[in-house]
Amino acid sequence: FFEVFQQMSPVEITLHSTLDEHPGDWSIRFLLIEKVLERGATEEASALVVAAPQPPDTESELHRVVDLAGADAHDLVAAFVAQHPANGYGHQLLAEIHRWRGNDERALQHLKVAESLGAPAADQVDEAIEPFQDPSPSADNEFKPLPLPLPPLPHEANLSTESGVITDDIAVVSQRGKKTTAILTAVIVHLIIAVIAGLIVVLPTTKDEPEIVASIAAPSKKKQVMQKKNVVKQTKRTSASAAAAAPIAQLMRASAVAKISLPTVTKTSSGPLGMGDANYGAGGFGIGGAGMGTGETMFGSQSGSGLVGSFYDLKQDRNRKPTGITGGSGAKFNEVMQKAARAKFSESAFSQYFKAPIDLRFGILAIPTMVAEEGPAAFAVEKEVQPKAWMVHYRGRVEPPQRGKWRFVGYFDDALVVFVNGKVVLDASWAACFKEKGVRQPFGGPALANGKPAVFGNWVDLTGAFQVDILVGERPGGQMGGALMAQKEGESYKKRKDGTPILPIFSTGKLEGETMKRLRAYPYEFAKEEAIFRMVN
Repeated sequence: FFEVFQQMSPVEITLHSTLDEHPGDWSIRFLLIEKVLERGATEEASALVVAAPQPPDTESELHRVVDLAGADAHDLVAAFVAQHPANGYGHQLLAEIHRWRGNDERALQHLKVAESLGAPAADQVDEAIEPFQDPSPSADNEFKPLPLPLPPLPHEANLSTESGVITDDIAVVSQRGKKTTAILTAVIVHLIIAVIAGLIVVLPTTKDEPEIVASIAAPSKKKQVMQKKNVVKQTKRTSASAAAAAPIAQLMRASAVAKISLPTVTKTSSGPLGMGDANYGAGGFGIGGAGMGTGETMFGSQSGSGLVGSFYDLKQDRNRKPTGITGGSGAKFNEVMQKAARAKFSESAFSQYFKAPIDLRFGILAIPTMVAEEGPAAFAVEKEVQPKAWMVHYRGRVEPPQRGKWRFVGYFDDALVVFVNGKVVLDASWAACFKEKGVRQPFGGPALANGKPAVFGNWVDLTGAFQVDILVGERPGGQMGGALMAQKEGESYKKRKDGTPILPIFSTGKLEGETMKRLRAYPYEFAKEEAIFRMVN
C-alpha cells in the first residue's frame, strides 16, 4: 500500500481525500480515475468505479462507467435503468453487459425494450445477438427472439414490465468475490492515505516543499465554481454536498496549474494509454499534429503514403452550425455511416459536415485506450471540435500481400467499419452499426480495447487491387481505442493458449520506427509477420 502511495501525485492524494467526503460526486471520481489511469493502474481505476454508491446522472457518463469497469459495471447500470426506466440507451448498455456475461435471453429483453423506446437498437436486435449464437448453418437452430417477460434470474430478483419497461432491482444483486476484494482494497488504501495525509498536514513543512495543502484549502467557496469537465464527460451537479466540494475539484482540474506548480513527468508506463516513453500532451503524441516525435499521430501522418484519412465533426455543418447530432444520437450517428456507404463514399457523402483542414495518411490502426480528445487533436481541431460524435474516413486503392481469401479482424470503441469495393465486410464497432450477415462474429481471445475482444467479418476473395474504405469514430466521448488486423485463409498463424490465432496488424507500409515502437507498446499481441496492403495509384 505504501508503494502505491509513493506513486501518487499530490493532486491524486487530495482527490482521494475529497472523494471520501463526497463519494457520490462523479465529477470528483472521474477526475481521480484519470489520475489513476495516468500511472497505468487499470484495476484500481475499475475498483473506483465499482465502489461508487450510486450511478452517474447522464448517458455519456454511464458509457464511461462501462468502458472502465466492463461487466463489473452491471450494478451501476442496473441502478441507472431503475432510476430512468424509460431511457433506451441505459437498456442498451445493460443488454451489452448481459451479453458479456453470456446471458443472451436477458440481453434480448433489454434490447427489445430499447427498441420500443426508440433507441438505436431498433434495427439491430438480431444483429447484436447474432455473434453469441451457435454458428451452425442449420435452419432449425436459428435464434428466435424471446417474448417478454421472462422469469427473473437468480441474481436479478425484481423485474417489472409495466408499460413494457424492464428494471433490474440491484438491491438484491450479490457482489462477486473479485469485486468485493477490489472494493475492500480500495477502502484500505484510502484509509492509509487519509492517515498519511493527516500526518503531512500536522508535520511542519520545509522551505523547499510546495504548499499544496494550503493552496487547496484556501479558495473561497463563493468565488470558485465547478466547471464542466472537458476531459471525461459533462455532468450536472445535483446535491448540496457536491456543490460544497466544487472549489476543491476545480483546483484539481488540469493539475491546478494556476495554484500548484508540479514537475513535468515523462511517462514510462505501458498501461492503458500505451505511451511507452513518450510525453503525453503538446509535442508528445498527436496534439496539433505534433505526433510521437516524428510527426506521426495515432491516426496517421501528414507525410508518406497510405490511405487518405479525413476528419469530420458530425455535430456541426461546414458553416459551423449545429446539425442536431449529439453524443447521445446513436441512430443518427449510424445513419451517417449508412448513407455514406449507400453513396459509395462519393465526395458528397460527408460534404455537409465540418471537415478538419488537414488529412492524415493511414499506416496502421492500433490505438490503445485513451481519451477521445486525441481524435480531434491529431487533426489539429481540438479547439473547434468537442471530443464526441466525430468520424474519420480513410479511403484508397490497395492490393493484398497475397492473392486469395482474406478477412478483417478488430474492434474499436466506438465505431470501426471496413468496406471492400463499397461492400461492408467488417463491423467491429462497440455496438452494431450495420445489419449485413456475418460482418460481426466473435473472434475470442484477450480484450483488444476497453475490455472487449475482437470480432471478425466475412471472407473476401482478393485477386487484385481493390477499393477500401474504413470508418473510425467516437460517439459519446470519454474513451476510445482499438485495432485492425488482417487474416489470410489457410495461413498458419501462431496461436494463444485459448486457440485464437495471433494475427498481423493491417498496414499500408513497412512497419518501422515510431510505428513499430507503438505497435510493440500496444497491450495486445500481434503477429511478427506483416500484412502490408500496398497502395495502388
